[in-house]
Amino acid sequence: MLQTTAYSCVFDSDPLHTLQCYVWVNCLIELRAVTPESIFVHHTGIGNVDFMRWLRSRHVNLIDIAADDGHGPSHKRLRQLKTFSGRPFGRLVLMDCGTAWVGDAPLPDDGPIAANRPDFARLPESILTAIFREAGLGGPNWVDAPFTQGPGAKRTDRNYCDAALCILAGDLIPLLFDAWRKWADWCLNRPDVFDAWAEEAEGVALALALRELHRSAVHLPVEWSYPIHALIALLPDVKPQILRYEPRFGPNHRLAPIGVAKPDAAIDDLNRRMTEFFTNHFVPSVVWDVRYRVAPELDTAALPEGDAVASRSVLSPLWERQYLPSGDCGLAREFPGRRILVDQI
Repeated sequence: MLQTTAYSCVFDSDPLHTLQCYVWVNCLIELRAVTPESIFVHHTGIGNVDFMRWLRSRHVNLIDIAADDGHGPSHKRLRQLKTFSGRPFGRLVLMDCGTAWVGDAPLPDDGPIAANRPDFARLPESILTAIFREAGLGGPNWVDAPFTQGPGAKRTDRNYCDAALCILAGDLIPLLFDAWRKWADWCLNRPDVFDAWAEEAEGVALALALRELHRSAVHLPVEWSYPIHALIALLPDVKPQILRYEPRFGPNHRLAPIGVAKPDAAIDDLNRRMTEFFTNHFVPSVVWDVRYRVAPELDTAALPEGDAVASRSVLSPLWERQYLPSGDCGLAREFPGRRILVDQI
């Protein structure tokens, strides 16, 4: 039987991205009721052993792409596509792990490819024009970027899609994989044409591949990739379906409101949901590693003996319930050599 939809991301083995991936997986399973067998986490090695164990306990698919076919780490979407070129899914949803699916609207079903436009025209119009001409495909099919940046940076090609969300029809995947890989190689071999914009090669290669295949992306409204890290003055007051938040966790693993009513309601709800995730699926090293990344002053490992050592009275109820069942302060069992100052998860 044809499985309906697969959901896929790539994450880097970095504390912030690890927490993002943790939230991404929990949102899909707990909020969207996606079956774990339909979730694919691509990686180049998972350094956090606890997180690896947790992913396996959730029965999601773990795909190691470290030894993939030579494309650089920037080609994250293309490297995922290889996984699905022979799998029987009706649709594929490629997502950035720095997204949280918070809405309840059905997944858009708008043709062979649907995606958000990038927030800004990332390549200057003159560079993008030169690339298309060098490829022998005419000029770009210009559309306005949602947020403009002045002369020469107001437009992009309609098939230059944001990496946060891309929905593909299953029957397009084999064709697109071959064409995208061909144009990715073409782009990598022409650094002089890209000038200082080589990091945009994957997105440009997708646009060239879709032009060659005579396909046009359907553009999704901003609700499907709402960028809460963008300037407030640029953001509309609409109810997000997917929050795109970049690495902006605070030391208590919460997202700050942005001052726009409907997105703030979604952020507040996500923070509440994350508390539930931590309660029901707590992975201690995922939590603490981010805490000390964003608030290093809370890591007391380097302080003199006797300074700010954790005690039972300030241990969070969550930690004490799940990881100190004997009631003692044996934190060394989890973090050898580290003394921890705990206030609130």
